[in-house]
Amino acid sequence: MTKSALAMSGDSRFKTRFSTPPPFVVYPAPLDFQPNQAREFYQYVMDLNDRTHLLPIMEPKDIRLDSDGCITCERTKYRLSIQAFTELCSRLSPGLATLAKDISGVRRREGSIDEVVSPKVAAEIINACAELRFRMKDGIFSRQLILDTKTKVVDGIVGPKYRYLAHCDLYEAVDQMMGGSEIPVYFAYARLIGRRLAMYYQMRGVQLSLSNGHTWSGGYYFANSEAGECGVHSSELLINAQTGLRVLGPMQQLAHSGKGFLVKLTHVLNEVFARGAELPEKRQGGEKLLDTHLQVFDAAGRVDKTIRKTLEHSLMGQNLAKKYAADVIRGAIYAGGTSSIPLSASRHDINNRTHYDVFLRLAYEAEQWNLSTRESMERIAFLLLNGDFSL
Repeated sequence: MTKSALAMSGDSRFKTRFSTPPPFVVYPAPLDFQPNQAREFYQYVMDLNDRTHLLPIMEPKDIRLDSDGCITCERTKYRLSIQAFTELCSRLSPGLATLAKDISGVRRREGSIDEVVSPKVAAEIINACAELRFRMKDGIFSRQLILDTKTKVVDGIVGPKYRYLAHCDLYEAVDQMMGGSEIPVYFAYARLIGRRLAMYYQMRGVQLSLSNGHTWSGGYYFANSEAGECGVHSSELLINAQTGLRVLGPMQQLAHSGKGFLVKLTHVLNEVFARGAELPEKRQGGEKLLDTHLQVFDAAGRVDKTIRKTLEHSLMGQNLAKKYAADVIRGAIYAGGTSSIPLSASRHDINNRTHYDVFLRLAYEAEQWNLSTRESMERIAFLLLNGDFSL
């Protein structure tokens, strides 16, 4: 019997993607908090911490999935976030996450509308692997589920020695530190996706002025995950007054493990706080980027593909994925630093593009992506400004 015939035969295990199966995992929606919402942000992360429960995985039944992708914890059904689902599968067997997403219908491939999917079969495969591999070294045994007791979602799965740092505790530590700053600093923006947080603080006034009229304020960046996606990240940053774009300085990172975690956290925060005073020294780097033209035309007056590829490879050398590097260079050439790409761009405009356009374009493209990609692109922009690599 063919796949389509199976789907149409009435077998309840199978359905096609065309029939839109119910969500097998939860994709968290981003939450944004603006400068006037610091109090609301703090209250939200306080509430999130109050409803968080860590539960150790001691038996295969603790992670047994039903046909809808739910597990039962303390007599309550919980659905898995995409982060928890991926971590669960990865701990059980290499490649299981890809297989389970495909079979369950979580990951939809183009041109596969008639492809048969079955959440029930995907759950059976995962459960079988859990029984077989439960006590495998570095596997799932004794790891911990991060539960949201309000939404009934497993937000993540972390190790047995994981040092949980609540976002509200990080906010309190940072807020206390900023209170001692000679230059007034205020909460500028925060984005929360699931349990991953990015938080920005901005200094009042201008710390950096360039000859093209752009002014930049200094500030600080902090990131954290309550579900094991990343450690604590912190850096100084620059925020453009004309566009609101941000670039991140050298990143301080601290894993959620080890003795003296809170002492190490204080040290990391103090170090990045001290580096904020060095931001005005970046003016020379900004002027150099403004003075260096991209020179992308060939002898026939067309954009030279070899030059464009060379520029892309310079960004890829900073561990930026090929797709993102191509988007940045294309945008810098045809649109400049901050605008959307027009239907056409004049030869005069393109000929006047500089390395500063690439610098701004990195920050502009970063705004379009998730927190990890955004952080990476904003960091590469700062490296270019600082002269740590050249195009």
